Amino acid sequence: MGLKSMNNKSFGKGPRRQSYYLLGKMARFVSLSLVERIAATGLKPNDLTLISFVFSIFAALFYSFGSYHGNIAAMLCYWAFFIVDHMDGDLARYLGMESVTGQIKDHVYGKLTIILVYLGISAGLARTHDPAPIWFTAFMLMAGLLGSQSLLSKRKMIVMEKNIAGHKFDLKKQFSPSDSLPRILFKEVTALHMATIYLILVGSIFNKLYFALVLTAGYVWLYYFYQISASISYFKRVDKQEIGA
Repeated sequence: MGLKSMNNKSFGKGPRRQSYYLLGKMARFVSLSLVERIAATGLKPNDLTLISFVFSIFAALFYSFGSYHGNIAAMLCYWAFFIVDHMDGDLARYLGMESVTGQIKDHVYGKLTIILVYLGISAGLARTHDPAPIWFTAFMLMAGLLGSQSLLSKRKMIVMEKNIAGHKFDLKKQFSPSDSLPRILFKEVTALHMATIYLILVGSIFNKLYFALVLTAGYVWLYYFYQISASISYFKRVDKQEIGA
């Protein structure tokens, strides 16, 4: 089955598969341009998932060197991870091999990548800065990421359990095809995952990873506190049955 004969839903462009973010759209464009050739090599989606994780390991390793050239090499590896991370899902849909197991593996490798990359960045910065504040900042960043991820997961479970449709935290309500470019960018830089990616990329290019690490940790906790406040406010209304289940 060629690319042109595949419908949007099966080819990763349906509502559940579209990329809302500009970096995601770029990665998806590259992925969709290459997926047919990749399929011809005999590689399977799980192979690409593993390859993407290998790129993240190299990214962490290069960051740990603490040099500018190492940071640039790490950034390229991290970008390669980001693209291949999109490819495995597109390849699975292209080959009709989507599976829950594959989605779980992809999720686990993605979370491990975040941990590895920040550990690598922290190790590299510890070579050129006072290690104590670097590792403390890294610890706080990881704690904030873990806390916010746990909150989002719990929130999603509550929404599903109570069968709340069109809820405040529905991603489709946050993004619209009619959004202007400035609005898309604003939404992108205020989304936790994408904000951390931008800070890593910009910090690598301008050799300001120390500031990127500090800013990321600060942003993660601001985001975490905001989501706690928004969640409590919203679900108080659910408890009072002001929002229909």
